Amino acid sequence: MNLLLLVLLMAAVIIAVLVRMIINQNQTAKQKNAQSSLSDAGVRDLLAQGRDDEALQIYQRFTGVDLFTAKDAIADLKREVQLGEMEKDLKRRLRLGDKAGAIEQYQQATGANLAEALAIIEAMEQKNDDNVRRK
Repeated sequence: MNLLLLVLLMAAVIIAVLVRMIINQNQTAKQKNAQSSLSDAGVRDLLAQGRDDEALQIYQRFTGVDLFTAKDAIADLKREVQLGEMEKDLKRRLRLGDKAGAIEQYQQATGANLAEALAIIEAMEQKNDDNVRRK
């Protein structure tokens, strides 16, 4: 009798774990799908305008995630928006021949040392050169 109860209890635990894993996978899939559509919800635009609280509320409503998860996602999106804006400015500086200014700006924005910043800027410069040659 005790053995039967133990087997049933173990089966219940295994089922509970499997159900939780399925729920987590579904939530992760929802977040990924929602993130790909977030520009439609205006979240990135709000972040670019510095309206982080509104972006957080919209993200949370749009995805249905908890506040902690939404805050993490918004922080990641905000970094992406800031890096995208900085990249445009760095490319502009490179087009104008201001490589030193681009390196300095990258260092200030990211905290990178000179070697790291130089490598990133030169890679960006190389990529721009490759794109120009293809056209």
